[in-house]
Amino acid sequence: ATTINVSTSGIISTMYGGLEPGSQMLNCADDFSVPPGQTWSVEYIYTEGFSSDGIAIDGFGVTIYTNEGGLPGAEVHSEVVVPTDINPSTQDLTLAAPVELEAGNYFLSVYGVYNDATIIAEGRWNWFYGDGEVGDLAVLQDETGLITTTSWLPLVDLGVAAAKSLFFRIEGTASGETNEWLSIDPL
Repeated sequence: ATTINVSTSGIISTMYGGLEPGSQMLNCADDFSVPPGQTWSVEYIYTEGFSSDGIAIDGFGVTIYTNEGGLPGAEVHSEVVVPTDINPSTQDLTLAAPVELEAGNYFLSVYGVYNDATIIAEGRWNWFYGDGEVGDLAVLQDETGLITTTSWLPLVDLGVAAAKSLFFRIEGTASGETNEWLSIDPL
């Protein structure tokens, strides 16, 4: 596993369900790679972060994108996971069904879901980040227009110099050149 030197600070990664579809996401993403010759069956995502407003989170969104030149591209998989015990600090997110990923580069986005929120004061989940760069830089998009541009931009370009990577672990099974348990852990 590669360490990212996790800080005690986080960056907003939230879905505002009270806004119109297509303008609900103010979320971050970070990259990971499935090695050549392997296929991953992703079953579980673990992240850590915090809610800065004390408002109850309705669930956590998980979206996997292709990697298009160091930025999230086409959506590969997306779902909202509602854990039986929602904890805004540690997210143990079991996917509804395994997600099969062929060898290649991807981006993972995890975000707090607030079904009725329309502004930051009504819901804000922050994903822990670190200053150790693993692969491509962590990025943010703001479809809501609440804080910045709608395009994916590296967090370091938005003035968060220490936010080069985000805290997550992916688990499942790997097949192909290995039959071992999968765990990618850039924590």
